[in-house]
Amino acid sequence: MRVETLIVFATNRKGIIKDQIEAIHWAHNLPHAIVCVDDTRERDDPVAWQDGNDFRIASRIPSRRNLSGFKNNEGIKFALNHDIDFRYVLCLDDDALPIGRGLDEWAIKQMDHTAIDLFGVRDRVNYQGYWPQIPKILGRWLPEAREISGPIDLSPETVFYSINWMSRGLVNLLAERNLLTPDGCEDWALWPDVYISWVTQLLGGYMVTWGHLDDPKPPIYNNHRNHMKFAPSPRILCREFMIYHPIRYVTMSDEQTLRDHYAAVRRGDRV
Repeated sequence: MRVETLIVFATNRKGIIKDQIEAIHWAHNLPHAIVCVDDTRERDDPVAWQDGNDFRIASRIPSRRNLSGFKNNEGIKFALNHDIDFRYVLCLDDDALPIGRGLDEWAIKQMDHTAIDLFGVRDRVNYQGYWPQIPKILGRWLPEAREISGPIDLSPETVFYSINWMSRGLVNLLAERNLLTPDGCEDWALWPDVYISWVTQLLGGYMVTWGHLDDPKPPIYNNHRNHMKFAPSPRILCREFMIYHPIRYVTMSDEQTLRDHYAAVRRGDRV
């Protein structure tokens, strides 16, 4: 199977899987495949179902929020092991909802223009205070991390994990170095944002951020659930926005109402 974009998302909420997959298909104009990593403990069933280019697999990694990046990486490993050929990977949280069409064409244009390896919105949190710990927490998997020397080696920026793209070159390198789901990854104590941002840079990859959690730049609206009190509803954003996170915590709008609204938009019943 040959596609442009592989989309992976992990979830422990069965009720949103169908809608999330439909929204992803609607937002992507180019050939793509979707792997949903099911975290509802169906761990004895490695492939729960396949429907065309859609797959659902069981997660083998403990159910903790900070391990969501490794869960998505399980989806990437599945694709690599099942002859799904792709150029880029889009990693999503399950409440990052596509709300506009052409997301793939826009992202691929950005990625191709300067050969980007990791692409997403800049996090509002600065993790430089953890740099002295990098030799210990990453060194067991990545020898390059054992001699970290601060800003000479790493940017203070990190990519917020809920919406991010990776190049196939980066994916291949992560797979070759056993860094997608390294042995002992269940002990990772920080967030997926810093893991993928630091590993990308230490491997020599090119990381680029687009906008900021406090200054969203179309077409990506990305925020954190703890900062949603004054966040705009996706329905009042300008039409240039194509994806919104987190759809679960919009003030005065519950997730199902918003999902129903955008399902109607996809059907052409609303604008």
